Amino acid sequence: MALARAAQNAIRIQGEIWELIHGSLRILFAHDGHQLIVCTSGFIKKSRKTPRREINRAGRTLWEFRQARDDGNLEWR
Repeated sequence: MALARAAQNAIRIQGEIWELIHGSLRILFAHDGHQLIVCTSGFIKKSRKTPRREINRAGRTLWEFRQARDDGNLEWR
C-alpha cells in the first residue's frame, strides 16, 4: 500500500528517470526492467525546477548500474 501512495507522488522527469516527492525531499529513481527499483540519488529541492546536475547524476548512476549488472559485476551487500 505504501508503494501505491508513493507512486501518486512520483513524476517522470526525463526518459526512465522518475522523481519521488515528499515535501522538499526528492529521490530520483528508475525501474531496472525486472524486479528492482534503482534509487539513483536523493536531495533537498530548493527551487521549482529539478537541477540538471541531479538528472544527469541519476542517468549516469542508472547507466553504471546496468553496465555492472550486464557484466556480472554487481555486488549485493
